[in-house]
Amino acid sequence: MDILDQHFLGKDHDFLCGDRITLADYVGIEMVTLGELVHCTYQNYPNVRRWIGRMKGLEHWASAHEAVDGFAASLKDRQFVSI
Repeated sequence: MDILDQHFLGKDHDFLCGDRITLADYVGIEMVTLGELVHCTYQNYPNVRRWIGRMKGLEHWASAHEAVDGFAASLKDRQFVSI
């Protein structure tokens, strides 16, 4: 996560490969946001959080992730082990 936060995103990049969205963003965001299912907040990674917010702000995010968001909502009160 440190490499993603500091090297790929950093304070200057909106997306993984710079200022334009690429396939890397679409694939990467799916892997990273899976952590949210078990309540990962990425609090120590401000650039990752900014990128997640930008990706979730895309026009079709909500409709494309409706099923996953519903599943995540069903887990909101579950406890998970942190590592």
